[in-house]
Amino acid sequence: MFFTRHHLPILLFATLFIGGCSRDLADSDISVNTLDPQENIDTDSSVDTGPSSDSNNDASTGIETETGPDTSTNTNTDPSTGSNTDTATNPDTATNTTDTAEEAITIPGQAAWLTMNSNIDLINGRADHVVKWQKPQGANGQFWRVLLNGDDITGFMAIEQTQGTTQSGLISIRLDQVGTQILQVQLCQTAMLSPYCSVSSELTLNATEDLSQYQSDQGERLFSSWDPSSCLTAKAGVIELAMCEDHLSQAWLIEESQIKSANDVRLCIQADNLDYSSGLVLASCNGGSLQQWEYKAGSISNQGWSLDINTANQDVIIWHSHTGINQQWKTSLEVTEPETNTSTSDGDWARIDVPKSGPYGSYEFKVPAAQNWVNTGLFLRQGQSAVITASGQWSVKGGALYDANGHATEQSRGCQQGELTARLGLYYKDPAISCIGTAGTFMAHEDGILFVGSVVSNDLGETYEERADATGSVLVTVSSTGDTVPTVDYEDAPYYDYVGVSSGWVEIRSPNNILTLPIATAIHDASKLTEAVQRLDDIYQQHKILRGKTPYHGQPIRWFADTKDAPGWMLAGNPVRMDPALVSIDSGDRITLAAEPGNNDWGFAHELGHNFNFAGGDWYYTTYGNLEAWPNIFTLHAIDKLGLVERTDVNDCSKAKAEYLAKGVNDNGFGGAWQGLCFLSEFTDQYGWEIWQNFYQKFNDQPGHGWGFLRDRLNEASGQNVTPIFNSWNVPL
Repeated sequence: MFFTRHHLPILLFATLFIGGCSRDLADSDISVNTLDPQENIDTDSSVDTGPSSDSNNDASTGIETETGPDTSTNTNTDPSTGSNTDTATNPDTATNTTDTAEEAITIPGQAAWLTMNSNIDLINGRADHVVKWQKPQGANGQFWRVLLNGDDITGFMAIEQTQGTTQSGLISIRLDQVGTQILQVQLCQTAMLSPYCSVSSELTLNATEDLSQYQSDQGERLFSSWDPSSCLTAKAGVIELAMCEDHLSQAWLIEESQIKSANDVRLCIQADNLDYSSGLVLASCNGGSLQQWEYKAGSISNQGWSLDINTANQDVIIWHSHTGINQQWKTSLEVTEPETNTSTSDGDWARIDVPKSGPYGSYEFKVPAAQNWVNTGLFLRQGQSAVITASGQWSVKGGALYDANGHATEQSRGCQQGELTARLGLYYKDPAISCIGTAGTFMAHEDGILFVGSVVSNDLGETYEERADATGSVLVTVSSTGDTVPTVDYEDAPYYDYVGVSSGWVEIRSPNNILTLPIATAIHDASKLTEAVQRLDDIYQQHKILRGKTPYHGQPIRWFADTKDAPGWMLAGNPVRMDPALVSIDSGDRITLAAEPGNNDWGFAHELGHNFNFAGGDWYYTTYGNLEAWPNIFTLHAIDKLGLVERTDVNDCSKAKAEYLAKGVNDNGFGGAWQGLCFLSEFTDQYGWEIWQNFYQKFNDQPGHGWGFLRDRLNEASGQNVTPIFNSWNVPL
């Protein structure tokens, strides 16, 4: 504690001895016994009430004069040198010419409290409190001090002496402890501990502290990349990992060199030690080396050591810095959640941002004719319904525009061509498509995500760019009490609270790809989602470099698990329809593991390769050389440029070519996808990837098909005569 004095304390170096404690001071004689070494005269101050015998072993002879009411004779015999004779006299006949009598010591009167506030509020952990007292009557004191809970907190201070019996004092003391404090004032005659002091009545102080003054609303949560549903948490002063919630125990102020608790900004994260497996605690911020943290590139580090999650028990510990995901953290300010009841567009493409759970409510959004189905963000369970209205004009195959009721004379899939339709899911050749037009009610025959869009052809026709000439859009409103399917940006995917998604489905969206995932998979693979979708985007971009053009007007490619009629492992298009195993946590081939080490993503790159083959609707050329071989030119290019692991089970091309030629046939597909790839790869081996970039650069403006067409275009693309390669495969030109 600290205090401010208004009176300076006094130190006394003399000592006052008080005798005759067996009698009242007023009835006692007080005398001083003084020894003079020159005259050897003892002055004995005592109170004698009867005979006594003194033995004095002294080397010389002197005379002792005793003053007091003594009625006896004392004999002092010194066996070594002689005897001393004590002569008792009455007080009036004392031979000491010095008057040794002193005034009696009196206890000061009691100090009384002047008006003071007994309720104290600590601000920033302390409060200055003024102590005021007055003694209205009784003997005056010479010194005073303040006692707090019985302890001296000020030291003795001189009391200003005034005429009369009234005395007072004032001092400011500093309090820094919460709770009940007992205050007293002591008045004394001497500046030392003595029984001749008075003490005031107790004054009870109630010191409280509003802890909210140390809280901050600027804190950020720190999500674990290893388990994005968990956040860095302070619990009973220990740093640990816990399920993320909106609580100040998980809010942090990340400053230049410290991480403070937003629940109490006086406390900082501190390592027990910078060593393997050391723990972390909250401690008073002191700027020490164990509190020096740098948050950079997702890592929280201190001199080569980082905040780490022990994946065996989920403890937060110190470990030597590495690039592992269990040392990666992301702040809540870096994670964005969609706003409620809004609709946005991703470029020219509709995207409906909805909350994690229903009811859905009502949303209005644009549906372009060229978009391969729009996820409304609505999840309907069997028997639930949605009211849908639309206004505006479009055309799915070019030409004159019409409203959402579609083309007046042409039909497709039981509706007018270009009519606004609704469907649950995007199952291949699903007949359960409802014609909506400008207004209608959709009734769910089963559980599923509601998609809307213009009907143009069957699902396979859409794969081959049936919407290539589509134009215009309609403004659609969907209203329902159903549940929601949120869309999450792929960069935020590891940190999203999937547990709160009640529909069981979510979409992860990047600039070039969309993954429609069950919640169980999203939760299980949350930490892998950003990198997985980024890998698909990287492959997409490499395909774009090779082709110089994007499929489906550049809209993102959706990856959708077809649980009804999956046509094989995967079927290209938009969406790319997949076997349900590719979104199941029980499959090691699932799409959410696309970026795992050692994965070259051949299948995903292959399906995207198909889409780029089909870009613009001119795809028939791929039937020369094998429809399944041409996508793998894109696949091999992406693997090469991205430095992915090469596939080791590709057939030996020399053997494959020899076996094909031995049959003596002329097959446009060379009898299989691998033989076709061996044929196309000979051009890559001799002329590099530039031959395909040059080939597509002209093809995008002047498409065509046939063996002669391909030979001539590849001659131009390579700048040389490639006819010998065609001849070596027995291709009829």
